[in-house]
Amino acid sequence: MTKQNINQRLLIGLLTVTMSLQFAGCGSIQNTGSGQATDVDKETAQTNESADQSASSADSTGHSDDMTAIQTDSLVGDWVMVYTIYHSEYEDEEPYEYVTMKGDEYAPESEMKIRKDGDKLLADYKYSFEMGGSDRFYGNELVYRAEQAYAGCENDQWCYAFSMPFADDEEKLITLTDPDTLVRYEYYENDPEEMGEDYYEYKYHTKSVYLRSDSPKLENMEDLRYFKTVTVSDVKQLLNSIDNNTKILLEAGTYNLSDVQEPDISNPYLTWEYGAMSVTASNVCLEAKDGAEVLICVNDPYAPVLSFDYSTNVTLRGVTVGHNVEPGYCSGSVLNYSGVSGVTIEDCKLYGCGTYGIDAQNCSVVNVRGTEIYECTYGLVSLSNVGTALFQNCEMRDSGDLAMFSIWGSYDIAFDNCKIHDNVTSSDYGTAFISLEDEYSDVTFRNCEFTNNAYKLFTDGSVTFEKCTINDNVG
Repeated sequence: MTKQNINQRLLIGLLTVTMSLQFAGCGSIQNTGSGQATDVDKETAQTNESADQSASSADSTGHSDDMTAIQTDSLVGDWVMVYTIYHSEYEDEEPYEYVTMKGDEYAPESEMKIRKDGDKLLADYKYSFEMGGSDRFYGNELVYRAEQAYAGCENDQWCYAFSMPFADDEEKLITLTDPDTLVRYEYYENDPEEMGEDYYEYKYHTKSVYLRSDSPKLENMEDLRYFKTVTVSDVKQLLNSIDNNTKILLEAGTYNLSDVQEPDISNPYLTWEYGAMSVTASNVCLEAKDGAEVLICVNDPYAPVLSFDYSTNVTLRGVTVGHNVEPGYCSGSVLNYSGVSGVTIEDCKLYGCGTYGIDAQNCSVVNVRGTEIYECTYGLVSLSNVGTALFQNCEMRDSGDLAMFSIWGSYDIAFDNCKIHDNVTSSDYGTAFISLEDEYSDVTFRNCEFTNNAYKLFTDGSVTFEKCTINDNVG
């Protein structure tokens, strides 16, 4: 495999996310949150116990009765890939792992149809991704192996290999971890004898999880996004629990991020710079548990309260976020996103004195629903190089005094059914209430109400208004 091919694989993988432990079926996941066993942990233990009992009843061929039943009729059917876990190791660099999930931006898609032909199993298989390229095989014979597909796989009794006559450097294996969950495993490692003096150490493996095409679980992909769910009750637990593919439920209370310092936390998904913390993780959700009143804040007026960098699929739900300082002294936004694909903010309250309630740069697929932004010192929303953002059923109020909407180099930006009132854009700064700052941004307001806002210039660019009402005090 050439370095160019390796870079192509890495590029594809850099773009996204996920999984649910109930479908993972392979390996174990430790709870890093409250220290108490979650329902997921208990389910895993029960599954492992069941697997041990099944193994003990194996017959002389090495197969348990249960697994023999699974490998025959249950393997036949139409399968849809839900997610892929990709792991690579290159030279002396740290191993790199990420997840892509069906439906995410740039995520690959794959389907598999397995059927019987006499005593043979045949598979029609396709795998494609948006950036180009695909694998397609029709009528490929599956070859039985009485072995585990990969270390840690729940099904340690058997797997099947694709015959793959034209891909000697790669091997594709499939197995079932339960009657309705199929895992496809691929492994590759550079061969020093074959490469000779050009040899460099590189290996990768992927685990792709499929569900039956008629599975009702496919109707709610959000439930499949997280490996584990952790409940926390203090700020240290919160920060220690941040991890890929994790939903964090916050008990009622105040989580002041300034109460902890970098030496207090050992978490590779968090970084500190000049005392400000940022998160780099994929498929992470912070959610108020059962509608609890949750406040996330900082004492530092110069840093965002929450900052996410180079992350994928980040969700905040039902929480209040703001600076714990006197109004007028902030230079950091409430929420800051940089290089994030997949931002969801739902039923939250974002208050000043953050400079902006939401500040996003180089992001895509931003969804803000049912959220209140208020008392910010610069404006409401700042978007730079953002593609596809929807603000829906939001209230935006009592902020000032720069542009309330500062949008640059962005497209497909929409505000739908939002109430925007009692905001001030001061004439002293010569900026518009809605400032596009360039001629290329694409912004639409639909069914929005503008009430009692003050400004000298409403907009300085081409903004589309559909069925909006504007009752402002202009001046």
